[in-house]
Amino acid sequence: MSEDTDLLNQILARMESDNVDFKRDQYHLESDQQKSAFVKDILCMANTPRSGSAYIVIGASTKNGSVENVVGSQEHPDPADFQNLVNGNTDRAVNFSCRRIRYFGVDLGLFEVPVDRSITVMARRNFGNLRKGVIYTRRNAQNAEADAHEIQRITDW
Repeated sequence: MSEDTDLLNQILARMESDNVDFKRDQYHLESDQQKSAFVKDILCMANTPRSGSAYIVIGASTKNGSVENVVGSQEHPDPADFQNLVNGNTDRAVNFSCRRIRYFGVDLGLFEVPVDRSITVMARRNFGNLRKGVIYTRRNAQNAEADAHEIQRITDW
């Protein structure tokens, strides 16, 4: 078994949380709303205090927060498109990667956001459903605007 398969086995066995999110379908980037939804997902993962990487898996359907079925994804846009979208709309560059992984006969997409405690990251401008100057974070399995308590926790991290 490959290192990527081992990693996916570990992630897929978990529930959605502050550092794991599952998407059945690949992000579509045609409208500002769709683009900002992707940027928000990355911002939330980047700003959430944690000890290890955060992950978004594309191609896994869920029920009640856990993986119900690994369906795979046929769409795998150029990683540079994702990088340019995020870093063109945030106040600083966000370190993240995306890659296609063959997993038991299907292709999955994996976004990985490593730990970076240097500073919070925010939208550079109002864009789609993002607002400039707002700190977004994960609250359990949901994306949210950070409240005062969460902002303190993020800055202490």
